[in-house]
Amino acid sequence: RISAVRVVDYDKADRFERLIRPERLLSPEIEKLTGISNESLAECPSIKNVLEEFLNWHKHDLLTVYDREFDISFLEKACKRCGINLDRPNLDVLCVVNKLYPNIVRCKSGVAFNALKLSANSEEYVDMIAEIWIACLHRLKMLGVRATWGIDDVDIYRF
Repeated sequence: RISAVRVVDYDKADRFERLIRPERLLSPEIEKLTGISNESLAECPSIKNVLEEFLNWHKHDLLTVYDREFDISFLEKACKRCGINLDRPNLDVLCVVNKLYPNIVRCKSGVAFNALKLSANSEEYVDMIAEIWIACLHRLKMLGVRATWGIDDVDIYRF
């Protein structure tokens, strides 16, 4: 599954969510864990079709992920297998959290979400990440801080 939320002006503005027909059958353990059956995935589009649709939806917005080393690696590997170029700017929200909230160090997204006392209408991972990112944007604005980011790090400084 690919899930994403577009954040515009400090709010969740759009959502992308697609199930993908896997290249091999899910094990019974995965079916039980996810609640998704092989039968429900049989008619879903292929990974290549979903990636193309996602990248078209995404355009060239900043792709924010939580813990880039983990999250983006799946997307990069899938794009490479499908012959798709993933040339998108991306930002590791975990790096921003670590700079803005030094007491929240290299923690899982759920821990950061709870430490920031956030609430979401959904328990979905993608909604938690969007809420953490929105909290960071609000904190930057409140501090009168400007952020610039590159592929490997985040620099935060005052105007």
